[in-house]
Amino acid sequence: MSDQNRLLCRELSLLAFNRRVLAQAQDARVPLLERLRFLCIVSSNLDEFFEVRMAWLKREHKLRPSSRLDNGKTPAETIAAVSAEAHAIIQEQYALFNDELQPALSREGIHFYRRRNWTPAQRAWIERYFDCELLPILTPIGLDPSHPFPRPLNKSLNFAVELEGKDAFGRASGMAIVQAPRILPRVLQLPPEICDGDNGFVFLSSILHEYVYRLFTGMEVKGCHQFRLTRDSDLIVDEEDLKNLRTAIQSELHDREYGDGVRLEVADTCPKHLADFLLKQFNLSETELYQVNGPVNLTRLFSITGLDSHPELQYTPFTPAIPKLLQNSENIFSVVSKQDILLMHPFESFTPVVDLLRQAAKDPHVLAVRQTLYRSGANSEIVDALVDAARNGKEVTAVIELRARFDEESNLQMASRLQAAGEGVSMSSWLAVQAAGKHYLMPLGQSGEIFPWPGVQTVPYTQPWFLGVANLRGALVGVVDLAAFLGHGVVRTEQSLSDTSLLALNAALEVNAALLVDRLLGLRHAQSFPIVEPPAADAPTYLGSVYVDEQGQRWQELQLQLLAQHPAFLGVGT
Repeated sequence: MSDQNRLLCRELSLLAFNRRVLAQAQDARVPLLERLRFLCIVSSNLDEFFEVRMAWLKREHKLRPSSRLDNGKTPAETIAAVSAEAHAIIQEQYALFNDELQPALSREGIHFYRRRNWTPAQRAWIERYFDCELLPILTPIGLDPSHPFPRPLNKSLNFAVELEGKDAFGRASGMAIVQAPRILPRVLQLPPEICDGDNGFVFLSSILHEYVYRLFTGMEVKGCHQFRLTRDSDLIVDEEDLKNLRTAIQSELHDREYGDGVRLEVADTCPKHLADFLLKQFNLSETELYQVNGPVNLTRLFSITGLDSHPELQYTPFTPAIPKLLQNSENIFSVVSKQDILLMHPFESFTPVVDLLRQAAKDPHVLAVRQTLYRSGANSEIVDALVDAARNGKEVTAVIELRARFDEESNLQMASRLQAAGEGVSMSSWLAVQAAGKHYLMPLGQSGEIFPWPGVQTVPYTQPWFLGVANLRGALVGVVDLAAFLGHGVVRTEQSLSDTSLLALNAALEVNAALLVDRLLGLRHAQSFPIVEPPAADAPTYLGSVYVDEQGQRWQELQLQLLAQHPAFLGVGT
């Protein structure tokens, strides 16, 4: 064997791994919903494969087309082999979904309803959903010399609509693009009463196919075809000439959504002329076109795999154990001071680790906390404990891996949150606001941008304090009337609303929400309040201490971080 081909092809090895995952989905001995979960994992893995590995191969082919890779092949030869195998896996994946999993799920009362099978009751419900939930936030883009082809976000769901006739402004356009906002669910569950008591689901793509004509008054829709573009999402940071890794990654994250195309997915019903048109727009070849028999993103089916109504179709839940020495102990430090305790994850619970950090944050004998974080969830209890430790005056040092692939943004937000907590130790700073005559203090590090009243799109079947959805700098944000949420609501008129402001929650809190307040009263610091009263015993967790200034005015501290995690705040539906 020559030195040039001693190594296996890394890309083909990754695809071989995904075949093993697909084999789990094909195994009839695996519980049905778990088979669907494995199928979704294959889709998720392939997304990352194209975003990183196939993107790398394309860059190598562009920069060094004659070079030999570690597997002894040229980039072009490797791309051809990898593309053929990827096509084969995806074809098998959809065949399994259509021919085996869907019929089996249907026999268990879990149905995916196609348009041709909608009952009159289902059709009426879906039509109302389109009119109330979809129509207000869909923005079609007609293609003409003054409106070039848009730049779809990486892995976003889009629709190419073929048209005939003239629009309401007398303009003729043969084609339009409709982009589905990412906040919309790709799989929608129907009420059980219109599904004979079963679990019924309908794809967002089916709804848009059926009612997209509503967006084009006066024109005839000749065809509507979904497509999805996967882009090069690998972050390229030159560490040799780098002064600030954090700033460099933040800059690259924006470009990730608009990298070069590496894969175009369309339904197999998409006509060739339209597929060729899309390939040309994204500068892709025919081998980079993936025509699928079904929705272009099976990953979205993850939401179905954990149905509470069908535990028998899932693996038996496993509850990690807690070591006996820690089961009845209120103070972990007293236990570990006597002997070491080895935790075997995931067979034993991670709760003792979290408890240890929580206790360390409050223990007066703990002076410093040192922690390494690689990946952490959106609502990490460990990060919460580290933030509490910093606010309690502990010296907290957290080493965070900023380049954890596809968790870079989350880790940057986590780093910002911890840094803000550390910076706020010496002098607390609050943003002071007024709502319905009440005064509130909001931690500056948890507050975001302030906006004048923009107007909102109301949302049916929501709480009275949820005013609707506003477009703030291109993002759809839920608007909450703070006074009404806290039980001090006032009657709002259009005139009075024009004088209000929206305070967006800090992006690090990972909740797209903004609070309606009547007045902004500037900044306040801890030394401005000679009297501090603890919160009432029955107060919600997000209501902190009550501060009294020198004039006797009472100010209620509102912990936005805890508010953003509270079930009452998140439960906007009626």
